[in-house]
Amino acid sequence: MTGLISAEGLVRGDHGSLRLLAEPAGHPLFAQIFGAEPKSMAMAAYLAEQTGYDGIDINAGCPAYSVIRAHGGADLMRDLPRALAVVDAVRGTVKFPVTVKMRLGWEEQKTYLQLGRLVEKAGADAITLHPRTVNQGYGGKADWAAVQQLKRQLNIPVLASGDVIDSASYHQILHDTECDGILIGRGAIGRPWVFRQCLEGDESGRRPLVKTDDRKRAVLRYLTLLLKVPDRWTPYSNRHIQAFVKGMPNATKFRRAAACLGNWETANNLIQGYFEQMEERERE
Repeated sequence: MTGLISAEGLVRGDHGSLRLLAEPAGHPLFAQIFGAEPKSMAMAAYLAEQTGYDGIDINAGCPAYSVIRAHGGADLMRDLPRALAVVDAVRGTVKFPVTVKMRLGWEEQKTYLQLGRLVEKAGADAITLHPRTVNQGYGGKADWAAVQQLKRQLNIPVLASGDVIDSASYHQILHDTECDGILIGRGAIGRPWVFRQCLEGDESGRRPLVKTDDRKRAVLRYLTLLLKVPDRWTPYSNRHIQAFVKGMPNATKFRRAAACLGNWETANNLIQGYFEQMEERERE
């Protein structure tokens, strides 16, 4: 799934938004869009379909202020008629799968069950539930009982999202919620091997060992991918690089240096130097 893309930006031909909707480099890949206007959302979905994406995900759960201010993301959960109109417009425009991502709702009104029934009726092919309220953000604990409740009320697939960090949590959530699948987001930052660990691990939490060389290859692969995307170096790039060494020796020193990175050459030198030191430690 892509990062969050503004439907209005796509419709207006905004360069930054269109760049995020570049032709998919691999499949399957869904484009994730946000917005409040049914026509704009439908047109954005059509553009994604024509670009070669495999489906569209309507975000009705993002708690970011900039998204909510535009009445997109989680703001749709407190205006159910508008949310229904968006899904209905998108479903009526494209032929590929349409999914919806949402939260429990706002603290004062949890609307996930109502919205789930509405979007199923409108023809959505699946729903992803991050079982936290908008007010919680990413804090507190996910309410896995809510995922199970939603699953039992709908006939379309229900996917769970949030707090999946290893094979133990993966299997536990599958068992507790009876969901049809799991999405991993923050749990994969700096840990792209988490998907393999979940699939190859077991309920006890035993999982394939991640070696120092695995981490090195992964962060250098990330660096190579950054090089292919012009003008995309941001503070988030540095945060991702920092995350690859979490829990390793001298990680604090590395993370402090990585916070100031601004180009590929400096980042490559830092990474190569750090992992050479780690490999020397292991040989001693």
